[in-house]
Amino acid sequence: MIIEVNLEKPKLINEKNTIYAAYDKAFYVVDENGAYLPYIATFFNLPQQKNAMVSVVKVKWERMPVRDYRILPKDKVQVEPNKTIVSSKYLGLYRRYPVHALKIYPVQYDNNRKELRWIKSLRLEIRGQIDNSRKSVSPLTKATQKFTKTLFINQSEQIYQLPKPQLSTLNKKEQFANENPALRYSQIYKIAVNEEGIYKITYEDLKDAGYPLEFTNPQKLRLFNKGLEVPVYFEGAKDGKFDPGDFFEFWGEPNEKTFIKTNPEQYKDPFSDENIYWLVLSDENGRRLVDESGGLINTAPGTYIRPYAFRETLHFEKDGAYINFGHYTANVNNPAYQIDHWYYDRGIAAVESRTYEFDLPYPFQYGSQVFVKAAFRGFSIDTKMNGPGKGHQLTLWLNDRKVAEVKPEDEWKAQTVRFISNNEIGGLPQSNLEHGKNLLRIDMEQTGVTDVVLLNWFEISYLRKYRADNDYIKFRVQENLPRNLTPQFEIDGFKEKTIQVYKLGVSKIINTRIDVYTDNTDRLTSYRISFQDEVFDPKVEYVALTEKQKKKPLSIKEYKSWKRLLPQVSLLDKSNKANYLIITDNLFYVNATRIKLFQNNKGFQTEVVRVE
Repeated sequence: MIIEVNLEKPKLINEKNTIYAAYDKAFYVVDENGAYLPYIATFFNLPQQKNAMVSVVKVKWERMPVRDYRILPKDKVQVEPNKTIVSSKYLGLYRRYPVHALKIYPVQYDNNRKELRWIKSLRLEIRGQIDNSRKSVSPLTKATQKFTKTLFINQSEQIYQLPKPQLSTLNKKEQFANENPALRYSQIYKIAVNEEGIYKITYEDLKDAGYPLEFTNPQKLRLFNKGLEVPVYFEGAKDGKFDPGDFFEFWGEPNEKTFIKTNPEQYKDPFSDENIYWLVLSDENGRRLVDESGGLINTAPGTYIRPYAFRETLHFEKDGAYINFGHYTANVNNPAYQIDHWYYDRGIAAVESRTYEFDLPYPFQYGSQVFVKAAFRGFSIDTKMNGPGKGHQLTLWLNDRKVAEVKPEDEWKAQTVRFISNNEIGGLPQSNLEHGKNLLRIDMEQTGVTDVVLLNWFEISYLRKYRADNDYIKFRVQENLPRNLTPQFEIDGFKEKTIQVYKLGVSKIINTRIDVYTDNTDRLTSYRISFQDEVFDPKVEYVALTEKQKKKPLSIKEYKSWKRLLPQVSLLDKSNKANYLIITDNLFYVNATRIKLFQNNKGFQTEVVRVE
């Protein structure tokens, strides 16, 4: 691929008695000599998921004398040494399109000669190792053409997608057999969590769990969850030893949404909220979160933007009552994961109004961007208790603002599920929300019939200020920001100074600025953290928290195979078969083995499995 670049003479901005070069929509960097220089970032498309080779075929420079150029003290800013005028990096897939970043550094400054030189024209050649079996050229819809035209510079070339993986029957079987890759490794320990957050595992934590740290190279430690490797942030691994004071951190989540794709009301896992992260020792280095600078580099007006609010969606659910539903529901004889049996209470009956309290942190006060979604299930039976042809009636309110209504003629009948929201109607005012306590109200006003419904859960989606609650905040970039401006996140509300920022799945942000800040609106004085980051994916999430808000797991235990004498045997191994399978607890294991011997003597192959 050949890219032709033609540049105009850079603008010279005079600011604070110094001069610096500028281009429209440029980013900025400080070179190894402290010079404040612009660079241009854009994207191109190649059908490969690794870095491409970029070479300069031809370049033409222009020069001009410039005195008093902006030179920043190197000990106070993040310096980015750069000996090339172009660089390329594979970023990842976006809607199955491989996205590669291209950076061009068109300006250089010689402080000794007081001379600025800039690129007038540039020809680049981009080469990649293209796998023809994996590339796919699909017809582009108008929406896709608009999207690719906005994103990629290689519009004269073909735009490639990676095809969806097609698994044969054999491949699917092999994939299922390797569903938990952690079991292929040695020194396996299970880390159990049931809350969302940053987890910190120290040398002392592993030692207390009996982990053999003396012979462990921490660079070879890997963490898996639900078949995927989880990147960790490791402190102290460079020497190849796990010493006192060393630790690693990772983002952990509870076990939930297991069946939500097929059963949308089943948000929680019906069996357990404990999620297992598998810590193993490998021959290969594990995935790591890297250090990424968040230094405030782009300080000139028109080069950065401060986001003021982001979309927050909070889920509220309380398992206050277990409902059997009797034999009237179609799901009564189906597996437990196909219908949620846990609800806030035993129901709201007509004529009645019931209010549920919940807390929201720091809503933004402008706009109409509040959306509510609630999951209900009918409890009363229309065929016997309600009048013929009538359905449930319900009105949903948020802080005395009407969200939505279901009328009897909408034919929500019997013990069926119903989702109620204002997504299609329009958002409620942000000013209707309060920091702290808010109220969700359900009115049941149908008369002359027995009408009862159950509240399962509800979600509130709203714009939230960049302010920590209890020294913690999970956030993302504000929607629809200009791509040519660097987001500068400024988050206040912290009570302590030990604030750290993580870009989930990618990095730990360093070189941040922490200061004491007083908000002009509500006069809150708190610690504030500020950093800049080039956000290529608006879905990427960040977490900012103090040291005390890092979590500890429920437990760290050594993994013990269900078949202790043959731990390598898989459940899908054809030689691993039995006529009887006894599943029991350790408490009854001895008695279960007696039953096993009794059945074996009768000619039946019997196995005993212990569960935790």
